[in-house]
Amino acid sequence: MESKRNEKVDIIRGLAILMVILGHTITSKFISDYENNYLYKIIFSLQIPLFMIISGYVTIFTKPLNTVKSFGLYVVKRAVSYLLPWFVWTIILRGVLLDSWTITNIPSKFNYLLWHMDTGYWFLFSLWTICMIWGISSFIANKFAQKDLPNIIITSFIAIVLGLGLLAVGITLGLSFLSIKFTLYYLPFFFIGYLFSKFYPIIEKKKYFILEFNRY
Repeated sequence: MESKRNEKVDIIRGLAILMVILGHTITSKFISDYENNYLYKIIFSLQIPLFMIISGYVTIFTKPLNTVKSFGLYVVKRAVSYLLPWFVWTIILRGVLLDSWTITNIPSKFNYLLWHMDTGYWFLFSLWTICMIWGISSFIANKFAQKDLPNIIITSFIAIVLGLGLLAVGITLGLSFLSIKFTLYYLPFFFIGYLFSKFYPIIEKKKYFILEFNRY
């Protein structure tokens, strides 16, 4: 069952969006020597990790992935949310309209793109990859454990295994392939958000019982 929107999460997400806008403004025209600017360094170090932590946290609002149908719907939703805008911007707008992609040069251009995804909205593809890692891990974990703690442990373990598999692909083909370097870097931030979403209610419940006990 899906929960109501969390306004605090929306506020933090809005803050992250503002940091992304400000960061791009700084790099484009606001400050010439932006790489040595402390404001830019702070924004750059926080903006994407914050997005990833939020994305991991909101998995708590995702319907349980315990059937093939629910997992399939999850994959489709994430593809529409992340891969579709990545495709529209990177292939159609940036590729065809701005970079003169044609029928004859599409194979070479696309092959170049696979190893240089930082030229486009790479974070959308990385976020989709991370969501797939979590989705597969959660789906398998739900087959073996229903209780929270074993489920969290299994989900995290499978995610580590999948992450190592992704690292192996990166070592073989290059860490720039499909933005693997960025995906692996931001994967832990996503799972920090996921783990926080799982353990925070438990911590809050224990705090409540402790306060109630002290009252008596």
